[in-house]
Amino acid sequence: MHLKSNRADVFPWFSNEYIKVKGYFFDDNGDYFEQQRILDVFPSGLGKTQLISLVKTLNGCFSIIYETDDFIFSAVDRLRNFPIFYSVVNESLELTDEIISFNTGNNINERAKEEFLRVGFTVGKKTLFKNVNQLIAGQYLFYDKKSKNLSLDSYYKHLHKGDNDSDSKDLLKQLDIIVKQWAQRLIISAAGKTIFAGLSGGYDSRSIVCALKREGYENVVCFSYGHEDSYEHNVAKKVADKLGYPIHIVKYSEDLWKRAVNSDEFDEYCKLGLSKNSNPCIQELPALLELHTRGLIPKNSIIVPGYAADLLGGSYVPKNLESKEVNQMLEMGVADYIYHNIYGYYSAPLTPLMDHKLKENIFNNLDESTCLNINDFVCNLEHWFTDNHVSKFINSTVRTYEIFGYEWRLPLWDNDFTDWWYSVPTELRSNSTLYHEYLFSYLFIPLEVGFKKPMPEKKSFIKRLLSKQTKLFILNLASKLKIDLASQKKDEGNFSLASKQVSKKISGDWNLDDFNSINGLVGAYCLDKLNESKTK
Repeated sequence: MHLKSNRADVFPWFSNEYIKVKGYFFDDNGDYFEQQRILDVFPSGLGKTQLISLVKTLNGCFSIIYETDDFIFSAVDRLRNFPIFYSVVNESLELTDEIISFNTGNNINERAKEEFLRVGFTVGKKTLFKNVNQLIAGQYLFYDKKSKNLSLDSYYKHLHKGDNDSDSKDLLKQLDIIVKQWAQRLIISAAGKTIFAGLSGGYDSRSIVCALKREGYENVVCFSYGHEDSYEHNVAKKVADKLGYPIHIVKYSEDLWKRAVNSDEFDEYCKLGLSKNSNPCIQELPALLELHTRGLIPKNSIIVPGYAADLLGGSYVPKNLESKEVNQMLEMGVADYIYHNIYGYYSAPLTPLMDHKLKENIFNNLDESTCLNINDFVCNLEHWFTDNHVSKFINSTVRTYEIFGYEWRLPLWDNDFTDWWYSVPTELRSNSTLYHEYLFSYLFIPLEVGFKKPMPEKKSFIKRLLSKQTKLFILNLASKLKIDLASQKKDEGNFSLASKQVSKKISGDWNLDDFNSINGLVGAYCLDKLNESKTK
């Protein structure tokens, strides 16, 4: 078996003579597996069809590599939470969980490098290295040793069918059953340990602690963070206090960001993120550094964030499916919409050829090339966003917990929960109406934590059509000119202070005016480190 791993992970690989596997999951019978016991799920003598069928039933986060005399089979979970990279070298398949484990010389994929800087990850199966690819969410590979043939396919795709024809009342009841089930699975996997729950002022993370409270799990400690007067941690404290859970608030000051960005943990996190081919999101790093250093995270805690469930609930579905904005989106097409609304961390001028390559790669990784209506458009957009942005950027934030030695769980991406949302018609997810009705009616109001988020500023039609690059450029320019254009929307994490610190760490080869956010600057720092490693 050709796995190269140079790191002792929080989730280590377990192996025997024919398989390596890591992670945690429930099987089709509802039994829970972790640590050495996960090997029991994969007996010897399995063939390709059996392995695919087995992987489809696993509910959790995992990667597996199964090898016989005839073939090698490898698969990642539905969100590739433990990435697998592969390359064929001298007609032999090489597998790794860290791209820098490969001896790739200086063969950097320039298009992937631009993606890494502008959006925080590389799109599709390509990585930063020309001759190294990655399994994408819900994908497996099969390598026939005799024929030297490598094939790839998806055992799962994040696609909306919208085929649940139940009325709203029944849908809410169905959802409540599923939420109770993922909460019970989370409790089983925690096995009495402290669930250290990230809690913001929003609804996703609140739903987790409310679901745990409703199920009677009391060993929960919350944490929140933000600037001195952040709405996020002010509401988080109200929620935690009402539920009777202790909470730690970390206030993001200039001094804390300075300590965090100049810490060994920052370098370790960037190295780990880069090794997984992801631009590391650092928003939780100061909080974890402060809490861990002060001994406020109970030993053997499992950290549980509330990542991106709003996407499932409909945050990317237009509020009005009959609006002019919808017509504009359809005319633009999904690929151009993604390019103009998601790519924006870095804005150095591109050659026409590279601009074309970036758009072309978005298009090539869509599930369908043509969208005739808003349902197709949203399905394509969310599929691409989940396969790429969620799996490679948002959820990769769990690496923050790993560098401090903590396990994590992602209950809001439980299989049953995601499958159910993919069955809900688009019109019922519009404006997150059904999602919010469930949260308030079944969880928040009964538990007396029905605090609503501030209503966002109503944007003009023209403002809504401005690309992300344009918006970030205007805000960045205004900041340099000391013009406050963002007074209506506070910098909740004081990320402008983080940008100031990271900009001091990147090489002089970069033009600071080209960076529109902290994410672009961190990406540049990671690429600097990659270049350093290649010159040693």
